[in-house]
Amino acid sequence: LEAQLKVARPEAELELLDTLAELSMERRLFARAEGAMRELLKRPGVAQARALAQLLARHALALAELGRAEAADRAFEQALAADTLKAQGEELAFRRAQAQTVCGKHARAAQLWARHLEEFPKSARRGAAAYNLVFELLQAGRREEAAQRIGEFLEKGLPDIPADALRSLLYVVAGQDRALAALVPGERERQRIADALADGRDLVRKYNCTDCHLLIEPQLRPAQQTCVECHLLIKGLELEPARHDDVLRAHPHF
Repeated sequence: LEAQLKVARPEAELELLDTLAELSMERRLFARAEGAMRELLKRPGVAQARALAQLLARHALALAELGRAEAADRAFEQALAADTLKAQGEELAFRRAQAQTVCGKHARAAQLWARHLEEFPKSARRGAAAYNLVFELLQAGRREEAAQRIGEFLEKGLPDIPADALRSLLYVVAGQDRALAALVPGERERQRIADALADGRDLVRKYNCTDCHLLIEPQLRPAQQTCVECHLLIKGLELEPARHDDVLRAHPHF
């Protein structure tokens, strides 16, 4: 494709650049995709020949994968402004929040997920946006706000997250005592459930259930014991290939 671009006529350049950008994104060659999108967006007449909002959104996603959070956010803002008929607003807003999540910008991502829930109350992906909001609040260290949000979602209900899952999430975020106080009326019943949970944990320890099963507990595990920390490090190395060999030597279990 790049070879064809060097000899292509002007009328064929748009199609070739568009294909190159799409193929590069599929192959996770984000720097090449971003370059192709930048060139495509410079071409005269591109707004008339293509859906400009979609082009800007794809460019924004490439920028996000390269860790350029602010540039990605600006590109999504331009995409939303270019969506003159507002037909893609929900999709663009969802992707915009996703991009900040990919970049690890937790405070900004939480702000955008909250905005998505407010602006698109009937979205089919409301449950996913709600879950992502809670996740980002936790990542930003705002546990109280996360617990409050879960309580609100339990009251209102979410289309694609069962109430049991929300109760479990509240247990993880807020701890057993607060979760029981919020969910179970009556001190006697709360004590009965607390005793049952304690008995369950004793059985889990006795029979080593965690050898095979992942169990929800109200405290977070140390960073070195979680999958998340390693995966974030590995993902970060995509942006710093020069560090890859050094990290591999330091962590041979990778």
